[in-house]
Amino acid sequence: DPESFILLEKGYAKDKNSVFYRTEIIKGADPESFILLEKGYAKDKNSFFYNNHIIPDIPVEWLEIDEKWNLKNKSHVFLNRTWMDGIPRFKKVLFWDPESFSYFDGTDESYLHTKDKNNVYFDGEVIKGSDPISFIVLDYYYWLDKNNAYYKWKKLENSHISWFHFI
Repeated sequence: DPESFILLEKGYAKDKNSVFYRTEIIKGADPESFILLEKGYAKDKNSFFYNNHIIPDIPVEWLEIDEKWNLKNKSHVFLNRTWMDGIPRFKKVLFWDPESFSYFDGTDESYLHTKDKNNVYFDGEVIKGSDPISFIVLDYYYWLDKNNAYYKWKKLENSHISWFHFI
């Protein structure tokens, strides 16, 4: 409807009948309650959106969007695994403590290396037996804590942490 058309930001627009992302109508979006969030996210009274896609199984109540584009609420972390095709893919992680959730900075893929007060994770999977307080990422695949050395997400058997050092 040209008379009610409003240009929003980041490629979004709406009129009294529809919500648009670039040149496409976002099917199922409610123009009356549709609001923009940050980093390409939006929501309405029924759904959560990333660009022109409805994201299934993401609650529309309050969510925090963090610096790695992941989503958190009071009980869950939703890892954003959207790739170059722009189709949203999220991994819901049930066992994290969202209050203490953080990233290991300084790694190329730091969004994959995370921790909370209870565990260390690689891409949402628990690294069994790891200590979140002493855990460090040496590089993408090698990690240490006070007790063990790890390759990817598995403990290196028959290894000792003193064998590892920065070069």
